[in-house]
Amino acid sequence: MGTVYEAVDQRVNCIVALKETTAGNDGEAKRAFEREASLLANLRHSTLPKVMDYFTDGDGDFLVMEFIPGYDLAELLESRESPFPQSQVLRWAFELLRVLEYLHKQDPPILHRDIKPSNLKLTKNGEVFLLDFGLAKGAVGQMPTLAASRSVRGYTPIYASLEQIHGQGTDPRSDLYSLGATLYHLLSGEPPVDAPTRFHIIEDGESDPLTPIQKANSQASQSVAAVIHQAMALRRKDRPINAAEMSRALRNAAEEDERNAAEEEYLRAEERRRIRAEQAGGPAPATKGSEKKPGRHTDESDSAEERAKTGSTAPLPRVPELPPTVVPPTELPAQRPVKPAPATPAVPTMAAPPPERVRSVPDTNRAFESYIPSEPKKSYVGIIIAAVVVIGAIVGLIVWLTSRSSTTETANANASQPTQASSSNSRPANAPPAPDGMVYVPGGTFTMGRDNGADEAEQPAHEVTVKPFFIDVHEVTVRDWNGGNPNVPDPNAPMRHLNFERAKYTCNQSGKRLPSEEEWEFAARGTDGRIYPWGNNWQADAANAAGESSGVKDVGSYKKGASPFGAYDMVGNVWEWTASDFRAYPGGKLPAGTAGGDLKVIRGGSYESSKAYATTTYRTGWPARGAKTYDQTGFRCVKDVQ
Repeated sequence: MGTVYEAVDQRVNCIVALKETTAGNDGEAKRAFEREASLLANLRHSTLPKVMDYFTDGDGDFLVMEFIPGYDLAELLESRESPFPQSQVLRWAFELLRVLEYLHKQDPPILHRDIKPSNLKLTKNGEVFLLDFGLAKGAVGQMPTLAASRSVRGYTPIYASLEQIHGQGTDPRSDLYSLGATLYHLLSGEPPVDAPTRFHIIEDGESDPLTPIQKANSQASQSVAAVIHQAMALRRKDRPINAAEMSRALRNAAEEDERNAAEEEYLRAEERRRIRAEQAGGPAPATKGSEKKPGRHTDESDSAEERAKTGSTAPLPRVPELPPTVVPPTELPAQRPVKPAPATPAVPTMAAPPPERVRSVPDTNRAFESYIPSEPKKSYVGIIIAAVVVIGAIVGLIVWLTSRSSTTETANANASQPTQASSSNSRPANAPPAPDGMVYVPGGTFTMGRDNGADEAEQPAHEVTVKPFFIDVHEVTVRDWNGGNPNVPDPNAPMRHLNFERAKYTCNQSGKRLPSEEEWEFAARGTDGRIYPWGNNWQADAANAAGESSGVKDVGSYKKGASPFGAYDMVGNVWEWTASDFRAYPGGKLPAGTAGGDLKVIRGGSYESSKAYATTTYRTGWPARGAKTYDQTGFRCVKDVQ
């Protein structure tokens, strides 16, 4: 299809790269080549070689380009016989995404269409260059011959998107697929499976044959791998929207990895300090600054107020996976103080209500006794006091009768209003009392998922049976997580920035657990198959989603959005962790390009979700471990009915 020569431009006596392509010998093909060459000659970017000239000689069309000395990444990868370090791959990725953003913003947009390791050259100064624009094209309609049979066509199959191979037209997201496939190869050390093979295997109901990056390279982080796998989604709409979005996603993943590494090193240092103290036979000595580490949350003493002062948004350190029957070791950072179990009392006692529910009640008997003289006196004081008491009693009686009448009228009015929840979702008469802050959800059989949802992960609709359980009325709040302390910033906002392990550990500490996704969906939609907790039609003021606001709101702010059983904010505001692995439903499949790894289901959407995703049935996965703590994910707990 073409040849690249190292040549000398005798006019200026310098070495150049001379690329010859054969696009045809008719006039239309020649004019198309000239338009393309002229377009490339006007590009100026530090990651692109300059196109200095172009000409036609016989059947060959020639581009005169800046010569870049060095080795291409395919050569280097082969000579290494092992993947490149993640930090190095990320540096190249950011440079390449910057140049793609530059190319895609041209008028018309320029698509490279052949990004691969052999077209990336590394200089001795560590600079990476994107080479070989033989396949580049402008926007559809701007260079019509490039889409015709006489144009310069071709691609490398394992790096090309499905739409490019099938001739369905390319756009900026096609370049993102090629870049993702290139990064996959550099980071995993394995060439990616080509898109058509992946497509046909997935169509046959099997899992994506693309090996997860972390399985091929244990040194690669799950968060970075997830972004690369997303770029390699078979469907265009599942990839990042543009190069800038992919760059932001990679940068966020890299920053979280750095924070997590620092936190893990800090925890290891704390563990070593604890061991040394135990060996010395005394308590662990406090080191300077160990009580407060800006940007690191090691125990509950690092309150949200302190984190706000330091400006830290760092996630909490990971909590190791613990079997349900194992008591967490004492060195794990406690999220709430755990009191030792009291001795069994002879007579059952009732737990005291939360402090905020306790109201100071004056001792009215003592107050009244203070008005009674110790002995009768011949004065009018006693008469006045008696009159006051009688008048007060009469007024109290009138108030009581009035309130009783109002209560009766209100009850009658409420009885005449239709309830939104169906009778099948109403609270049974023999329902057990729910713990404070929770509601009772009776067990039952319901239809889980739907066949006309936002993507394949919701399909197929199928029947599921759940046992009775209690579920939190609201998501766990910042106040809850800080031991009920109201003197923290945004105390009633849902607690976020926690990974799955932290959320699970928090629920377990209070004698609860995270809900399965079956329990979550049943609590959100009931038995009548509603799409939203309140019904089948979207209501703008019922949930914090679909453009309702630009940020997280306090829990319970949207009273109209209660679920059939009385739980609030089950869609919108923040996503919610569940205890379930992200797997396809029986007989279903996950969307093409779904990242592999240890993913847990998150539900309900967030304030940024559209009404298609903030539903009772939409489901997606998020990494359960590592530094990937999504700042729009919270959680609520459930409790088994004994």
